[in-house]
This record gives sequence, structure tokens and C-alpha cells, in this order.
Amino acid sequence: MLDQIAQRGGAIELSVAPSDALGEDALNPADLVWRVRLRHVADDGLIVETPSAAGLSLSIERGVLLIGAMTVGQNRWMFHATVTGSEVIDGRQHLHLSAPEQVERCQRRTFNRISTATLQVPEVTAWPMLDPASGVAAEVACKACLEQGIASGVSDDMLPDVGPSFKAKLVNVSGGGLGLLAPREEAGGFDSARYFFLRVDLQPVLKAPLCMTTKLVHRHLDSAQLIHAGMAFDFTFHPEHQAFVAEQIGRCMQAMQDRSLRAAG
Repeated sequence: MLDQIAQRGGAIELSVAPSDALGEDALNPADLVWRVRLRHVADDGLIVETPSAAGLSLSIERGVLLIGAMTVGQNRWMFHATVTGSEVIDGRQHLHLSAPEQVERCQRRTFNRISTATLQVPEVTAWPMLDPASGVAAEVACKACLEQGIASGVSDDMLPDVGPSFKAKLVNVSGGGLGLLAPREEAGGFDSARYFFLRVDLQPVLKAPLCMTTKLVHRHLDSAQLIHAGMAFDFTFHPEHQAFVAEQIGRCMQAMQDRSLRAAG
């Protein structure tokens, strides 16, 4: 399966293994999942592109234990792998991963869970935006809340010009955007606009929710009646917010790595 994905230039998902997979009892950072291109498969391991977010490349240290996932058709599998090194290929940083020892199929309704690990992906509140330019003030307020440690985050009176909110899960991050998962009953929310204001809960690393403007790129309903939506970052009206969003996601990546290395050491 991995060979087939690499041959067609496809992607897999990677996350730092959570503490229950590492035997550590602690308050966990959010389990962020990165969608990365799989470049090469060999008997001794895999080569994948380094994760990135909002244009920022995020390195992962040697020895960090990862959980990988791949979807082929209606089926999804997960596996463990360890970062063994890195190299630059075609001008981009890539990671070397150990070969998966075991690949386990996920149940349809528990897409991020296998017998040896469970990923707890972040909660997202999404609002359809009636005017995407109105998100600037709320993004400025979001930055102030995070810098000042105001846990309540952006208040309702600081929200952009938006419609009714709905809930989703953040199932993956890529250099250009986010993947959301929502129940079928939230389909109306995705149908009501092209731009969406997102509030992402990344506790305990970030003391307040991270907010950003996004644009709906695609969505589909799977056989389990779940909506998969691809949301592109959109910093058109507030370019300065891109570096801030990337920095905060990078903080979460570092916290996940620190947890992994403490548990392994």
C-alpha cells in the first residue's frame, strides 16, 4: 500500500505519538496531524516531506516516535515509525523514518484509533463569514489574547461578520491549510459560505484558542456519513497573521516532540 501511494505521489499523515502509546502519564498537548508527501519506500524505511504549516517548515528531531496513517479507498491504516534522520531533496527538507513493524486497520467510526494508540485531535468552532475582510480585527484580538494569556480568547463581540457557528475536528494540517471532519448534520454550515473563521483549541500549549480566516477548497461526504472539508489558509486581508499562525502551530509541534523525547528517555 505504501509503495502504491509513493508511486502516484500521494500523501500520508503523521503525528507525534501520544503519551498513552509511550507509557507516560501527563497532560497531553493536542495531537496535531500533518499531511505530508510520501517520497520513497524501501525495506529499511520511508522518506517523507517535512511537515509544514502556513508556509513554515517544521523539523522533527531524530528519535521522535510517530504515528503514521494512510487512506486507500474506504479503508484506513495506522502504524508506528521513528525519525531516523533527514536530508534535503529537490531543495526541500525530508525526513527518514524507520520501516513500520506492523500496520493496523482502523475501524470506520474510530478513524484515529488502533490498539496501541489513540489520537485526540483538536476541536474547532467554525463560522461562515459574510465578509472575509471583517476577520482582521478578530485576528488581532486573537494574537493579543495569546500573548497576554487570556484563556477565554476572542469574545463573541469581537467576532467578524459571521453566520451561525458549527463544530468540527481538526484532522490534519498541511503547508497550505487544514483538514476538518464534521458530522453530516453540519453540512449546511459548509454550504452557506466560501470563507470561514476558525477557532482552534490547542490547549494546554496555547492558553487561548488560535483563530484564523480560511477558504473552503473542497468537501465530500464519506460512507460513514462524515464530512471531510479542505480549508485553505487565507491571509489576503491580514498578511501579518500568517507568521503568527505558523509560530503558534510550531509551538505545538515542539511541545509534542518534547513530550515524546521525555517519554523515550
